[in-house]
Amino acid sequence: MNTWDNIKAAQIAHDLVHQESDSGNIADFDLSCIYCAGNNKSRTRNYRNFLIYLTNHYQLTDATDETNLAFEKLSRRLEVLIQESEEETNNETAKSTRRNAEEIFETIRLGKTPKTSFNDTVSILIGVAYGTNIFDNAGNIELAYQLAYQQVVRDENYLELIEEETVTQLINYIKKTPYLKPLSKGKEKETGNITPLVLPTGTAGSVSPILPAYT
Repeated sequence: MNTWDNIKAAQIAHDLVHQESDSGNIADFDLSCIYCAGNNKSRTRNYRNFLIYLTNHYQLTDATDETNLAFEKLSRRLEVLIQESEEETNNETAKSTRRNAEEIFETIRLGKTPKTSFNDTVSILIGVAYGTNIFDNAGNIELAYQLAYQQVVRDENYLELIEEETVTQLINYIKKTPYLKPLSKGKEKETGNITPLVLPTGTAGSVSPILPAYT
């Protein structure tokens, strides 16, 4: 079983326990379960943009307060890496960033299983977060996604590296890619002629409708 299958199997098993419980209260706890984890925490604009990204690309059906918390942790660590982009990468911070990204996909429910592997999907998420200044710029989401997909899935296979090398190479690639590296606040990104790099499908014109719950 791959990671996506493991996550889905655990969610199905948890939901069955809920269904078989008369009171609805069970000892088991699933971070992706809306009944267990709740979804009452207030949403920032960046987080809402992030949920829209998950909805459009992965058919997000549920997010919980645990998802919100994991996103906040991911955002704080990415901010540190962005601020230190001209300095040597803090590898421990980079590893924690990746772990937070993994936690996000462990705390949500998706309407479809991603075609990309779990590790590649996590890498793409980090790339999109960099390309949108942690989802502050919603207009860059589609472009950042296509570029991250191109780099992670088609140009480099980070799955062939051990965890530490995966993190280091991914962060280094982002820093050295002008159209993914965030510029100072208030400045526009200079994307240059990137048309040849964008994949032919999944462009902004073909984005699926946004779920009303996340607008």
